[in-house]
Amino acid sequence: MVAFFAFEGQESWLLAILVIGIALVVHAAFRPFEAPLTDMTEMFSLVANLVLLVSVPVYVILQDSADTERAVRVVWFLEGLAVALILGVCTVAGYAQLHIFRVVAHDDQPDGDSKDAADLGDLEMRDDESRAGYKQRMLQQRLEQARAEVELLEQSVASYRTYQQHELDEVRHCKSLSPLCGAIS
Repeated sequence: MVAFFAFEGQESWLLAILVIGIALVVHAAFRPFEAPLTDMTEMFSLVANLVLLVSVPVYVILQDSADTERAVRVVWFLEGLAVALILGVCTVAGYAQLHIFRVVAHDDQPDGDSKDAADLGDLEMRDDESRAGYKQRMLQQRLEQARAEVELLEQSVASYRTYQQHELDEVRHCKSLSPLCGAIS
């Protein structure tokens, strides 16, 4: 938001678009939150901000437009889109928070007891333990996903090495049969 104070006119919203664009790329690359729903909420929020910022030039152009009826329709559409995006972000964020609350409040243990059967004392300590348990489960889930991706990549590398070895064996076999084989290929 410093862009709007430091610059005037087009430079301010162009810089803001640049900042949101960089945030989107970095967010997509690193997924900074433990829970996938939280990542999705943040990504949706960044996309909504980007759409709103990209629509700024349209408002500027429409202010100078001679076709006021068309300009009013476009402005109504953009305002409706902005409201829909904001409501969408609120809905996704509310769903993510409700999901997190349900997971933390109702621990999925087969015996129905909380994860740590020890007496945790007052309610505040139990809430902290529940949050820590949720964070730990989300981090464990991301670790398992990363291990599965590593295993898949290792299989791909092994498959490629097998393919390379097979091709090398064919070339050696061909060269041993005929000295002209190497000239043909």
